[in-house]
Amino acid sequence: MRIWQLYLDESGDFDQPNEAVLVAGVLFEGRALPQQSATLRARIASIFVGSAYPPHAAHHNVASSLLCEALAGRAPEGPAASRFLRAIERALPIAQGSTSPEARTLREVVLSGEPRLRVPLPPLRAFDVWLRKAAPEAHQALVQERDAQRVDLVRFAAEGLQAGTANGPLVVAAWHRGSAAAGTADARYEALYDTLLERALAFAAHRDVGADLQVHLATRHRRPPPKHVAALNQANTRALGSALLRRAKGPSRAFRYSAEVYGDRVAPGIVLADFASNTLFSALRAARSWDQAHASLRDGTGLVAQAHCALLPLAA
Repeated sequence: MRIWQLYLDESGDFDQPNEAVLVAGVLFEGRALPQQSATLRARIASIFVGSAYPPHAAHHNVASSLLCEALAGRAPEGPAASRFLRAIERALPIAQGSTSPEARTLREVVLSGEPRLRVPLPPLRAFDVWLRKAAPEAHQALVQERDAQRVDLVRFAAEGLQAGTANGPLVVAAWHRGSAAAGTADARYEALYDTLLERALAFAAHRDVGADLQVHLATRHRRPPPKHVAALNQANTRALGSALLRRAKGPSRAFRYSAEVYGDRVAPGIVLADFASNTLFSALRAARSWDQAHASLRDGTGLVAQAHCALLPLAA
């Protein structure tokens, strides 16, 4: 009997019915990832120098996010620290000393927040736009460092994550382009969750009728989280698992772990799911084919996705 681990995250605004939304998961075969979680966490931290654990894809997309830890007085750590310090040497003094409204606001939100509390995106994006215009060379150095970190992630996901697992990780996703008839935020999330779970269970059952699927969730998209989602997810996991795996005529089971807050103790598998979800969401909104979206996911994260174009319909 094989154990499968599914780490989930979402992208898009579920409160806006006309907006596209995505739920994506990274599926691992075996128990290796939970057993190696401390090692994986340390590796992720060493890749995303200058970002407090857990790194967050939406923030990391903004190059100036690399300055926040330094503005708070925390020194970078790890083997890439010297490269990181060279990358921020022009931008950091500007962020520390500029009297522009954007720089002042960024300093205020960084220094007024709780330690390790993620800076809100609006002032961070405003400073990033200002820095790109005011000091393009300094901003470009941040962009190059951010991109170098993503390259490190791609290399690790494509190579290092293969170790200790029977098969490499696979991204499973459920995507909705948005419709006023889509229902409430809870209903939209539940529908996508059901679809994704069914795909993950079908994938696992195809390889082993005795598979056990363990699901790990993060509850940070909405504050507070959608009402009843945790309970519905737990019930749906059992119901879908029973139906799918009865058809497989095996003694398989599906479990759901307690949802985790996307904070400093979150499982590193959920961090990988966050980057996969963010990258695939952007790719699906821009791509004209599944092959294009899949290539963007692979190039941006080093992860590959379940290859079934019909499950993720795109505009022609």
